[in-house]
Amino acid sequence: MKIPKTPRGLKNQINRIRAKLSDFEMEHGSIDDSSGDRYYLFYLYFILNDNQSSAEYIRWYEKKFPNDMGEPFQLLCWTLIVHRMGLEPDRLLARTMLSNIHLIPRLLGQPTSTARDEWHAITFEESEYLDSAPEEVIAAITEEDRLWIGEKYKSEPFQKVLQRYIEIETQLKTTPVGEERSKLVKESYQLTDSFKAVKL
Repeated sequence: MKIPKTPRGLKNQINRIRAKLSDFEMEHGSIDDSSGDRYYLFYLYFILNDNQSSAEYIRWYEKKFPNDMGEPFQLLCWTLIVHRMGLEPDRLLARTMLSNIHLIPRLLGQPTSTARDEWHAITFEESEYLDSAPEEVIAAITEEDRLWIGEKYKSEPFQKVLQRYIEIETQLKTTPVGEERSKLVKESYQLTDSFKAVKL
């Protein structure tokens, strides 16, 4: 799907996609978004850069998809949308960082390791996934956005979580199914809990 270049085009596409999701929910009682429209909408709202409409969509998304893991670019857009509202979405940024550990270094122009790609078959987590970055999203990231991301990313709390995550992933590679593996997986999911969440 091509991302529009004008605010009017962005709003029209947003309205069409949201109408489609609402119609599906009315007909079936729930939303089956196998096409990932809920993620694509984050791209559109980020590029549109309208805090009020973005906040409304985020509240809707959190209500409809409360346990959604998200995907790297969607999480990045969500994080920066909230940051531009003058808030500190540290937990969202941490989730973004762990969703694909190559993403933030690439945004900051830093080298990344490909070693972790051996650990997962999930496309979102591979370095090659970043090659599919929506050009319009990358172009909408400002220098101030990058400076803020870089400051947080290099800070001790973020680096501590990142290193522990890498340690866990390395251990999971050789840890068989059982109690120890379950503990590691649980810890991995809870790593971002140390950061304060933002509620709109």
